[in-house]
Amino acid sequence: MDWTTNTLCESLFMCLADAGQLDISTPFLDAGALTMGQLQFYDKLATAAIIQTNATMLAAKIDNEFNSLYQVTYTAGNNASTSCNAMVNCMINSANTLASLATVAGGCYIFSS
Repeated sequence: MDWTTNTLCESLFMCLADAGQLDISTPFLDAGALTMGQLQFYDKLATAAIIQTNATMLAAKIDNEFNSLYQVTYTAGNNASTSCNAMVNCMINSANTLASLATVAGGCYIFSS
């Protein structure tokens, strides 16, 4: 998925900004190129287990906000657990970008607008 002005990318950007993961002054269209390693949860000095724990907590927060604020539904075969696991698997790779995370989320969630 391209990082474009759409509900999914904008919602992901706002969730990450709300969580203090990125600077809200980052231009939206530039944010898609940010890597997981540039987000606050990804501590380069931490063990893989700690990075995974941080990613798991952040994925749960994103899932919760998607559901409570954006009234998403899950795609066929997905639920909170599978969606969070998919996001965590993306997030633990420091080289993956926000655009990559949006692609993963796009396979898990349907936004109503």
